[in-house]
Amino acid sequence: MPLTAGSHHASRTALILSLFFAAVSEPARGQPQPVTDEARSLPVGSIDVYGLLATPERAVRGALELEVGDLIPTADEARQRLTARLTARVEAIPGVMRAAVRGVCCADGRFEVFVGVQERGAESLRFRPVPELEVTLPAEIVDTYQEFEDAIRAAIQQGDAGDDLSQGHSLVSNPRARALQQRFIGYSQEHQDIVSQVLREAADPDERGIAAFVLGYVADKRTVIDDLIGAGRDPDETVRNNAVRSLGAIASLAAARPDLDISIPAGLFIDMLQSLSWTDRNKAMMVLTGLTERRDTVVLGQLRDQAVAALVEMTRWQGDRSFPPYRLLGRVAEVPEDEIVESWVQGDRERVLDRFLGSP
Repeated sequence: MPLTAGSHHASRTALILSLFFAAVSEPARGQPQPVTDEARSLPVGSIDVYGLLATPERAVRGALELEVGDLIPTADEARQRLTARLTARVEAIPGVMRAAVRGVCCADGRFEVFVGVQERGAESLRFRPVPELEVTLPAEIVDTYQEFEDAIRAAIQQGDAGDDLSQGHSLVSNPRARALQQRFIGYSQEHQDIVSQVLREAADPDERGIAAFVLGYVADKRTVIDDLIGAGRDPDETVRNNAVRSLGAIASLAAARPDLDISIPAGLFIDMLQSLSWTDRNKAMMVLTGLTERRDTVVLGQLRDQAVAALVEMTRWQGDRSFPPYRLLGRVAEVPEDEIVESWVQGDRERVLDRFLGSP
């Protein structure tokens, strides 16, 4: 359940899909717990900061005035007001140009709060211009997508949202939601040209977000990679999230089926590891995990040259969401997969980090 604001439909979409992706895509020892509409607030379970260069972390935590155990409202308007206050406090710190606060729900019924900081002069993710064309998706696609939103919300609350990515797109365990997803397979084939155009050119970010989700269901995954990569630089966070989630599923298929000759360039996702947005970083690590499944030396070299500092910072996050960057660091350092997992389970991250970074 994000803390961020948006239009009514966009915020509803972001809410549902953030719950969905948290429930089905994170390597974790415990499963996120569903949140019912009746809940009025939930406590903060952890607070992690990222993007720091010269600003001390204690300055961010002090300005935030939010502590573990404090309550975060689940009602949209109250949550958005809190987000605005928290963000303004962090952006008031000298040297901080922008901040982003996100509450990710829910590990053991608690919010995990992530605070992104962009300091003056720091690199930032570059977005493409806002599209301006008045073009829309076929009504049957929009209607089915809205039905899917309702179905996946119910599935998450029932604990029935396990995800199968073996075909290069999401098919969840819940029968109702899965049946709706299977419609996207036909729709994406029949309407691929217009879906691609909407993703590239539509002025409405809700339309682009749906297009990014549906395009991932096209049978020949190689034909949609360029459009999805482009959408990874969309100015709208939900569009980027859906596009990169689709690419993550394709990356899983590519790793499992090298005979399909699916190639996904890693540059966008490595850039996303520097993003102010937690969602960008989270989904980028999902794709990079797939791209390095077979220990691709080119991608691992790019990570070594461009992203070690960001991965180390995120590895020191609390909780299970630090496992994806930890695993990527392990692969960069040529540590066997079973040793990465074993060291993670034993809780000896710092000792292994020293080995990764070549510390004495």
